[in-house]
Amino acid sequence: MQDEIQRIGENFDIFEYLNSLENASYVVDSNRTIIFWSDMAQELTGYPREFVLGKRCMDDILKHEDNFGVNLCKTDLCPLFRTMKSNKIEILPFSVNALNKKNEKRISFDVFAAPLNVNGEIMGGIEFFSPAKDADELKRAMRIQASLMPVNLSEEIELFYHPSNSLGGDMIFMKDPWIAVFDVSGHGMSSALISSGIIAILNEILDVNSSFEEIGDKLEERYSLFDESEIYFTCLLMKKAGNHIDIVSFGHPSPMLKTNAGYRFVEMENDYPIGWNLGKHNSKAVSIDLQKDDYLLAYTDGFTETKTVSAKDGGGIIGNQGMIDIFRNVASLEEAYIRSQEINKSVFQEDDITLLRIYGK
Repeated sequence: MQDEIQRIGENFDIFEYLNSLENASYVVDSNRTIIFWSDMAQELTGYPREFVLGKRCMDDILKHEDNFGVNLCKTDLCPLFRTMKSNKIEILPFSVNALNKKNEKRISFDVFAAPLNVNGEIMGGIEFFSPAKDADELKRAMRIQASLMPVNLSEEIELFYHPSNSLGGDMIFMKDPWIAVFDVSGHGMSSALISSGIIAILNEILDVNSSFEEIGDKLEERYSLFDESEIYFTCLLMKKAGNHIDIVSFGHPSPMLKTNAGYRFVEMENDYPIGWNLGKHNSKAVSIDLQKDDYLLAYTDGFTETKTVSAKDGGGIIGNQGMIDIFRNVASLEEAYIRSQEINKSVFQEDDITLLRIYGK
């Protein structure tokens, strides 16, 4: 196969053509073995041609990560793998960070990959990359948003956050004894700004004595000052005391509970989302008592609404059962995210995804 691609390249001067482009590029065969490495690829990454040729990109040579620290090379999220699988051009809506060999620092690239389809047969793929546009500004904005995420978590709590783009509308709030997972409609800059404002509102209205009955109306009143009629948010609000958790939902997906008996979704009396302005909120809490090794998983609907195609139904979304199936087979939240995107039929992640897991102790 590699010889055939090499022959095609020689006949059509494809490698000479790729070398003439301003964008860096490399070519892999169907086994993801690197068979061409352009002059610009050498210049931008510091990796000489003789170092990479004959090696597989999936062997983590460039150590590609997305902006949120998820490894791409060793998963099916690799754009070269996806382009050869889908026979479509794959464009990442966020930067890919590669390790520069010369100075051991990560640099950000905009990446797209295209399949090498010869007479209907996928014989490999081409990846093009160039320095990310506005990388400094985007990374600064991402750092600011990431700084709002809780840190120094207790050992029974873990979280994972991955916007669909560089900035998102999902957010997690923690102020003992309160924990909130919320999802602002849409994504991008406007949703990110509003999610930051919601953090400030929650800090203002929540204290240890706050009651669930009044929180919805207080949220609605403060949010109305944003004067934003088209953007709303859902929220799962929890009050935690040891292994006891009281939960209310403002239009948010019900959390998943894992116990020794198996998996189930907590039955909630959903109040309506904040920003819909449908009158007085009626927030009724549901109580959960976790046992050791139980866990409660809160999430945003970007996970369960990921579009996928299965042999059984010919199409659909991950849904509740799909989430259970994934968590039966993975250990970490990042692994669950990777699995959700490996079965994603869309070109890229379409919605923000946030996962928060609370273990019993």
